[in-house]
Amino acid sequence: MRVIRAYTYQGLHRSFVHRVFAFVSFMASSFIAGLGVKNVDLVWGTSPPIFQGVTAWALARLKGVPFLFEVRDLWPSFAIASVC
Repeated sequence: MRVIRAYTYQGLHRSFVHRVFAFVSFMASSFIAGLGVKNVDLVWGTSPPIFQGVTAWALARLKGVPFLFEVRDLWPSFAIASVC
């Protein structure tokens, strides 16, 4: 298995705005990193954070392969806590 690292803004725990910047920075950098991956059979996206699922979906569409979305946290309290 090959691991490809993507950049993430380091302000995750500062405030809501910094958390959004962290999620969006990962979304953008993982998309760019994913464009360079060749011979893909499946793109697997996971949540949380939901933004990562958008990146995985877009890469699957561009590469013409199936998209699998894994939801790891079904508790609504997590979503509420991440916004507050």
